Amino acid sequence: MYSHSYLTLICNPSRITSHSATFIDHIFTNELFNINKIKSGLLIDDVSYHLPIFSIVCDDNDDISSENIVHFRKMRYCGIINLKNDLFSYNWESIIGNSNADDAYDTFVSF
Repeated sequence: MYSHSYLTLICNPSRITSHSATFIDHIFTNELFNINKIKSGLLIDDVSYHLPIFSIVCDDNDDISSENIVHFRKMRYCGIINLKNDLFSYNWESIIGNSNADDAYDTFVSF
């Protein structure tokens, strides 16, 4: 990737265990002249054995600063089990079987 002028935006390991830390999740860019307009990193969460990674590309009108407030909800193991049970109990046919993406999205966000 480097030989083709791509840089990685993720500079920390995203899979961490008790005996190792590996860089196996990547986001690459060749927009080197806009590198200061890209915010990226890891989300510290225990939803999976990989930490979620993200990248946000800003335009000149975006205002990203450390003062922006981020809201999140920490889910405990029992909350994850309840979420999985709710997802498995839902009849997804009204979403999956819908050929109109807008209607499927409206149905999804309404439940």
